[in-house]
Amino acid sequence: LRKELGQTANSPRWATALKFEPEIRETTVKKIEVFVGRTGRVTPRAELEPVKLAGTTVTYATLHNADFIEKLGVRVGSRVKVSKRGEIIPAVEEVVDPGRGRPFKFPTACPSCDSPLKRADDAVDWMCLNSLCPEKMQNAISFFAGRKQMDINGMGEKVCRILYEHGYVKDIADIYELHKHKSDLENMEGFGQKSVQILLAGIEESKKRPFRFVLPSLGLREVGHSVTEILIQSGYDNMDALLKLARSKNATEQLTAMDGIGPRTAEAFVEQLRNPAVLKIIERLRRAGLQMAAEKKPGHDAAPADQIFAGQTWCVTGSFESFKPRDLAMDEIKARGGKTVGSVSSRTTHLLAGESAGSKLDKARELGVQVVSEVEFKRLLNTGN
Repeated sequence: LRKELGQTANSPRWATALKFEPEIRETTVKKIEVFVGRTGRVTPRAELEPVKLAGTTVTYATLHNADFIEKLGVRVGSRVKVSKRGEIIPAVEEVVDPGRGRPFKFPTACPSCDSPLKRADDAVDWMCLNSLCPEKMQNAISFFAGRKQMDINGMGEKVCRILYEHGYVKDIADIYELHKHKSDLENMEGFGQKSVQILLAGIEESKKRPFRFVLPSLGLREVGHSVTEILIQSGYDNMDALLKLARSKNATEQLTAMDGIGPRTAEAFVEQLRNPAVLKIIERLRRAGLQMAAEKKPGHDAAPADQIFAGQTWCVTGSFESFKPRDLAMDEIKARGGKTVGSVSSRTTHLLAGESAGSKLDKARELGVQVVSEVEFKRLLNTGN
């Protein structure tokens, strides 16, 4: 019956998820700031008086959008209730006392490039539409290089910012041209021969990153890891097939026919993969040697994996011999019906602990969470019990 019902991109259809009430704490808003993300979305956040929440000290919380701030009446000095949504993202949930500060006025211009902000009639988010907005570009580069995307060793947010500000990396394809500036980089403040060597080696290693990481790393709106998996499972497992799909007259209809893809995602996908600027970046990445097709594995047409982790919540920590990066272990858990979280709490059922597991392992033992080694985890994957 489970095989007949199948599953969506995120969960099995035959299972029901029970969500526990998040832990909530009160604190005071010190400041309200707005930031521009890689897609141009302008997001407000609250700087808070530090408060302990779900095992960590929280000093910032999302305020979602302008309508949310207006509806709750959040302002500097407000006493608010804060939770960790999904035990990961701190968010303001409620105003206990609005305080005496002035109502927050959402900006009308981009805080990075000063371009006028735009909002579609049916949208809640204000957007910066300037394709050359510095903060958008820096965030897109950092996102691409991040651990969950191309996982480029030696290219954290600080390095991305320096490379952008010095003009070496203005878009994600420029990353693969950095080897041409090796001597210049070695003489830059904050760099050195060793750090440049690590960076260039990390960039070269990223060329081996599977296509299922390359596509979401492009930062296309609505095209994250879940949508990428849907596309690959639907037979669109290479860039050429995706570009051909985007060019077809009935592309939107073909996409929405896939279980898990709605009209908004389909329209965004088609619009972006017809954009000459996006196509130029993709072609430069192709020439640089990135993986533009999913690896064909023996038995890839077999039935979906048994949902042996359904109803379980896993946290993954440490380093592993067989799962580099450890996102690969998280993928195995999710493919078998499990949920993955970024921190250990009373709701965590299992901790997959590799080498140098650290504080998460200590907390798991303290809370009585079942700890699973890499050897045990591989046995579970192979035997199903």
